[in-house]
Amino acid sequence: MGEVARLGMNLAPLPLEESLFELSVSSRADNPPRLAALLRAVAAQMRLRWDRTLDFDPARMLELTATAAALVGALGQARAERRAVLAGKVRRDFAPADPLHLVGCGGERWATVSGARGVTAWFIEPATGRWLSTTLARGAGQDPSFMPGDAWHHQPLWHSEPLAVLAHARIELDGSRRSADDRLSAPMSARATIIERSIRPDPGWPGVVHDWE
Repeated sequence: MGEVARLGMNLAPLPLEESLFELSVSSRADNPPRLAALLRAVAAQMRLRWDRTLDFDPARMLELTATAAALVGALGQARAERRAVLAGKVRRDFAPADPLHLVGCGGERWATVSGARGVTAWFIEPATGRWLSTTLARGAGQDPSFMPGDAWHHQPLWHSEPLAVLAHARIELDGSRRSADDRLSAPMSARATIIERSIRPDPGWPGVVHDWE
C-alpha cells in the first residue's frame, strides 16, 4: 500500500496495477475476501489513472488505499475471532424460508469500481413491513455477455417471469432461501406465483416515499 501511495496517484505504473490484481485473486487474498475486494478496487482506479479517463477519482483511490492499509494492519494484530469478522465472507449463508407474501417495489441497476455489476429488486412483506431483496449479478471479469438491463427484462426468476415484472407485482413465493440480512436466493425449489400485476406501493408502508416535494 505504501508503493501505491507513492506511485499510484502520479505514475500509476501498469506492473503495480497487475501486481495488485494478482494479489487480490491469489491464495493470500482468498482468506480475507474484504481485502481482496479492496485490492481489486484500487487496481481498477489505477487503470483509470493509467488510461487518463475522467472517471478516475483520486479521493476515492486514496480512501481505498488507506482502508486497505488499515485492514492489513488490523488483520495482523487481531485475535482469531476478530480476524474472522475483519476478513469478511465470500458468500452469505441462506436458510430455507417460509412461504412469503411479497409486493415488488422496483429495483436498481448498479456497478462497482472493481468491475462487478448487476441489478437488485426490492420487495416488501406487508404483514411485517420488512424489506427483502434479490440480485442478479456477475463479479469482475465474469461472464462478459451478462448485461444487467437484459437480465432485468428477460431472465425469468423463481420459475416465473423476469424481475421487470416481479418487481412491480404482488407475489406468493414458496421454496426460497433467505439470509440473515433479508436477501433472497433463487434455488431450483423456488416458485413465484403472480397474484396481481403492475401494483403500486402503498404510501403507508415503511420506507415508501409518497411526497417528493
